[in-house]
Amino acid sequence: MAARLGLHVEPVAAAGLSDYLAAADPCGLLVAPGPLSAGAAAALAQDPLLPVWLAGALEKGALPPRQLLEHPGFDGALGSSAARGSAPRLTRGVCRYLTHRRIAERDQLTGLPNRAGFARWLVRARAGAPDQPWRVFLIDLCDLKATNRRDGYAAGDRRIAAAAQALVAQIEAGAPRGRWGGDELIAAVTRPIARPPEQCRIASAALGAVCPPLASLVDRLHRALGSHGGEVPGWP
Repeated sequence: MAARLGLHVEPVAAAGLSDYLAAADPCGLLVAPGPLSAGAAAALAQDPLLPVWLAGALEKGALPPRQLLEHPGFDGALGSSAARGSAPRLTRGVCRYLTHRRIAERDQLTGLPNRAGFARWLVRARAGAPDQPWRVFLIDLCDLKATNRRDGYAAGDRRIAAAAQALVAQIEAGAPRGRWGGDELIAAVTRPIARPPEQCRIASAALGAVCPPLASLVDRLHRALGSHGGEVPGWP
C-alpha cells in the first residue's frame, strides 16, 4: 500500500518486534506482564488510544492489570510461538498496524515524525521520565522561501533534510523530534542542544510538571522566533 501511495516507509517486521516496541518510538507501548510501572500508567492516562501490548504470556489463570483491561488501546499479548514458520496472527496484525501508523505519522522528506507523531512521542517520553528537566525547542530555517524562489523547491527540500539530520545528530537518541511545519523542526530534550543546525533561528521553553496544550506552547515559541529567537518563560 505504501508503495502505491508513493511513500517510502520501511515495513515493521515480526523479527525484533518486541525490541522495536520497547524502544522510544511513538507508535505503541510494550509492557511486561505484572503490575504496571508508574511511567506506563501515566502514558495510558495521557493517551486513551495509545496502542498497548503485553510482552509475554500471563501465568495460567492470571489477568492483565485492571488499567490495561480498561484501556481502549489494549490489544492483548504478543504471541511467542509461530505456526507453520510464520509469526502469530496478532503479531502480524501489529506489524501491519505499525507500518500504517508510520505512514500516517511520519514526514516523508525528513523521515522524522510529523506533528501528530511528535505529540504522541512527547507524551510517552515525559511519562517515562517525569522528573527530567524537559525543554522544547522550535527551530526555524532562515529565509527558506528565498531559497525556494532563487534555487527551486528541490534546493529548499535539501536544506530541510540537512537541518533535520543535523538536529538528530545533536540530541539524545531517544529524544522526541519531528517536523512541525514547512520550515520548522521541533525537539524535546533533557540536555541542551550542543550545536543547532546552521542558518536557523531557535526558541525554547521549559516544561514543568503540567504540560500545556502543545499547540499553545508552539504559538508562544513562534512569537519568540518573531523576536529573533530566545527563551519562552517556563510553564508551571
